[in-house]
Amino acid sequence: MIPMVEEDVAFRESSPESCETMSTPATSGKSLVSREFTLTGHSAGVECLAISSDGRLLVSGDDAAYVFIWNLSTGELVQSIHNPFNGAISAVVWVHLRDSTDPCFVFGCADGSLHLYRRRHATAMFEFVSVNCEGHSGAIEDLSFDNVHHRLASVGGGHPQVWKLSQTG
Repeated sequence: MIPMVEEDVAFRESSPESCETMSTPATSGKSLVSREFTLTGHSAGVECLAISSDGRLLVSGDDAAYVFIWNLSTGELVQSIHNPFNGAISAVVWVHLRDSTDPCFVFGCADGSLHLYRRRHATAMFEFVSVNCEGHSGAIEDLSFDNVHHRLASVGGGHPQVWKLSQTG
């Protein structure tokens, strides 16, 4: 038999309507979660977001085909990218290219396309590197990155795909 473990989870006891502070006896009523920033800029529903591995940047994508890059130290918008030809931005993930220290991310769109962007140190802005419009017949639903083998996994139209990323994208 599997032993039963009793948990004292305060948020289970409070109703969603009350929005009470989530705490446990160990935190003595202190909030476990506190808002650091409210990021404003998207004019359409935000569908996806991801924090960079160093915790400095956040990338978010919306239904109006905008990708925003945010500075998590200040909460400021660093850059916006508009990609109106492929539909809503439905998934995003930070990736690392071999032998490169430049931050990169991939976002997926409603039409099944994947777009790779890389930050250039000279301009400090993210620039388009590559697009792949093959492989998915429907919207990209999720993305995941394997940093060891430099593989990108995507799912769209109900079918998972695995992609190998090279140094040039």
